[in-house]
Amino acid sequence: MSLTRKVLVAVGVTAVLVGCGEPALAPESVETPELATAALGAPTALAATSVSPTAINLTWKDNATGESGFEVWRSTAGAGGTYTLRMTIGANVRKWKDTGLTSAKEYCYKVRATVAGDAPSAFTGTACATTWLKPPANLTATSTVARAITLAWADKSIGEAGFEIWRSTTGTGGSYSLLKVVPANVVGSDDAGLTGGTQYCYRVRAIGAASIPSSAFSNTACATPASVPLVVRIVLFGDSNTDRCEELPPATRRSSYVSVKPRLAPDDPHPSCSVPGKVQAAWQDERSETIRVVNHGIASTTTGGGGFGGPNRSSSGSPNARLKVGGITRFEGEVLGRGYPWSGGEPTNASFPTGPILRVNAFQPGPNDFVYVSMGTNDDAGPTRTLSAAQTAANLRWMIEQWVGAGRGADHFILTTLAPRDDANSPTSISERNDLIRALGDELGVHVIDLAAHTSDDDGATWRTPSLHIGDGIHYSEAVRDWLGEQVAQYLSAQVPAGP
Repeated sequence: MSLTRKVLVAVGVTAVLVGCGEPALAPESVETPELATAALGAPTALAATSVSPTAINLTWKDNATGESGFEVWRSTAGAGGTYTLRMTIGANVRKWKDTGLTSAKEYCYKVRATVAGDAPSAFTGTACATTWLKPPANLTATSTVARAITLAWADKSIGEAGFEIWRSTTGTGGSYSLLKVVPANVVGSDDAGLTGGTQYCYRVRAIGAASIPSSAFSNTACATPASVPLVVRIVLFGDSNTDRCEELPPATRRSSYVSVKPRLAPDDPHPSCSVPGKVQAAWQDERSETIRVVNHGIASTTTGGGGFGGPNRSSSGSPNARLKVGGITRFEGEVLGRGYPWSGGEPTNASFPTGPILRVNAFQPGPNDFVYVSMGTNDDAGPTRTLSAAQTAANLRWMIEQWVGAGRGADHFILTTLAPRDDANSPTSISERNDLIRALGDELGVHVIDLAAHTSDDDGATWRTPSLHIGDGIHYSEAVRDWLGEQVAQYLSAQVPAGP
């Protein structure tokens, strides 16, 4: 910078007689430019570090001499946004904390030195930081069933990518390791297959998406698995292949208690030829603990309805999977036990002579519970059931998300690919769906039983042999149901190991 100041300088002499006539020098006052003072040194090395959901620390190098202070300017619209003066602080200060900020938000800063009555220095370079996510709160750990603990917490963050659950088996102050990651907006999870009599401690944190830092950990919560007998429960959710044994004569072919007439009563045992009967028998061949198999298969139903593809109901009046009755979908009422005892709102007709059916065997699933979903075969079969493969996959994804969102593990969701269907609307209808079903399994971590690979050499386009269906090209044989029961029971046993 350059400055002009008025100063008195000796630029010449005038003889003045003083005393004995000796001349003396007297100054002459003139205005002359002073040499420019050194520019005020600009601060450098500005750094911004997020330290909490509401605060960012700033540090810089002070290169000025004689400054009166520093100005901190801030942008909330990125490094190239508009900056406004946030704070003026004193001389020789080299750090400052910006507080009262919004969580998971980027703030950008630049700083300059100031001096009273003079021009400020140049700005530093820009430094940006994003505040942390807010941590989950009120974490609890409880156990009411054998060898399992249920966690619940309050989601305080916005924009998280998910939650990490960390576990210690050596007390609250012990060593924690990552147990699992659950999706965003989930507020609970199960930890199953535990050892009775052992204390397990947990803490949870929100994971940041993109450049958002993860949160601090929640409080710690501990529990010991309950000392009660093990009971495993599974809901079978599907269509006629799950519902009943289609090869039987109509007079003796009993449907599930929620399907068309003639149907079983809620407390009747499952037919030994049916998928639920096969699952129960296969489990009992392997394990001595109790299993409860609930059959919510309904003939002729689809994954859609409710505006998510195809009609709302089957031709007999049964609700399709996403149809809402009383604000609750069939899937939610039958699999998640919502609105218990939920009714499908069935019309009074020959298939439902007493009208709506209450889902009295439904329950809210816990950590030792599972769901088996085998649907989609009916989605593209007939003039009104014309769901695309993408719609089927979207509906199955929604079911998985509902299950996980209720705090249940993705590994407790069993999904099957589809066996061939000779009268599908398109020859590629089933195989296209199978590709997407496998992709869902890989992406979302659910267990996929590859029924298509067991029944077909071309991914569900055609049957491998006629013996694998009952003669109609639609419904698989009892031998296939035997295989399915074994597959399900083996997976359940692996997920819930025997032990104290």
